[in-house]
Amino acid sequence: MTPPTNSTKAAYGEVLLSPHTSLFSAAQTLPSVPSDSPKTFESLALFNGVVIYETVIDFMTAVNDRGYVYLDGVLVGLLARQQEAYQVPVFARQGQKLTVVVESQGRVCYGSGINDAKGLIGPVKLGSTELRNWTNTAVPLTNISWITPSDDAGSAMMFYTGTFSITGTPSDTFLRVDGWTKGIAWVNDFCLGRYWPIMGPQQTLYVPHGILKTGDNSITIFELESAPDGSPGHNISVAFTNVHQINGPTPDP
Repeated sequence: MTPPTNSTKAAYGEVLLSPHTSLFSAAQTLPSVPSDSPKTFESLALFNGVVIYETVIDFMTAVNDRGYVYLDGVLVGLLARQQEAYQVPVFARQGQKLTVVVESQGRVCYGSGINDAKGLIGPVKLGSTELRNWTNTAVPLTNISWITPSDDAGSAMMFYTGTFSITGTPSDTFLRVDGWTKGIAWVNDFCLGRYWPIMGPQQTLYVPHGILKTGDNSITIFELESAPDGSPGHNISVAFTNVHQINGPTPDP
């Protein structure tokens, strides 16, 4: 049997993006669930995306899979299952708001990890005192049509949007996110997947022609950590190329 020929690939070039809204502003339209202790993704009926945990104040016994810790809206530390980083020093005053944004990075599907719950697992403590009275906001990211624009600024926990035009019949292409750090990408509200170039080896995301259309197309980026700063030579942009890169460098083990 003769194998099929490779599909045509197109390079649609650089696409400039602009801030659309922050995660925290977007989540204000979503319901929050109060609880005595943090709820898992599963108990919130959330199977992807992130959960925003809030209470009034620090140490996490476990987090699955990656948690961004904020105190009164200022990022103070990062919790990461992969690095076994479960403690963050927080110099807090009474009455300050503690926020932890937890991202699910996928599920263990074998062996002892088969029951791989996501979220803040175990008690959250300030010193030896367990923090209680949480609000839990589930943020689904399969469909992002519910997100509305706001005037927020910043480079982390932000949604960015842009448009690009296609003349003629669309072809397959690949999305490059050089200068971005870690997040999720959508084209025409179709989720392409996660990007995390520094971890490698994948540096591009495949964009099938079936989700593209002749004329204007939209792209949305949700950046969790740090976007390009927009200074000269550092456009807030992405690029569509006709060449994939799936064998980039990876950190030393």
